[in-house]
Amino acid sequence: MPAEKKPQGEAGARLPLEQLSRRITANTYVVVATMGAYDEEALEQVLGAGAAYVALVASRKRSEAVFAYLRGRGVREDALQRVKVPAGLDIGAVTPEEIALSIMAEIIQVRRARPTATPVVPLTGPREIPPAEEATDPICGMTVEIAGARHIADYQGSRFYFCSVHCKHTFEQEPAKYAPARA
Repeated sequence: MPAEKKPQGEAGARLPLEQLSRRITANTYVVVATMGAYDEEALEQVLGAGAAYVALVASRKRSEAVFAYLRGRGVREDALQRVKVPAGLDIGAVTPEEIALSIMAEIIQVRRARPTATPVVPLTGPREIPPAEEATDPICGMTVEIAGARHIADYQGSRFYFCSVHCKHTFEQEPAKYAPARA
């Protein structure tokens, strides 16, 4: 949930991060899908709150960077192991709509306590989606849309784009270490 100043109702509510954990119960299903903007902050707020399901929409590589940051902030390993990454059932989803459907299907599966189904293999290959102008985060490898990038650093005449403040901070500590990786 992106953080905003004031709540906007129950369904799809957007609350300040500090209010999230107070609203979570054993019947709450949390999906963190911030495109790297607030992943760390949102997970830190919800992990100890007792939700039935906590998932992160991110690649495994990106989630490793998020988890490393959270470990550094003192989040316990057992709490991190509860986070489902990547969110959703592995049904070969490609489009945002398909990914959302796979996440909802997984939430239903958790609610109904059904065992994991046999993965569905698509009959045809994934549909190609024309890429936006993108860059690769040199720290975690996540794809970052250049037009909306919030975390940017310049180093030796090159511009680097990051999915999160954590990745940007890591880069700024040792830019020479990560800059050559940008091929």
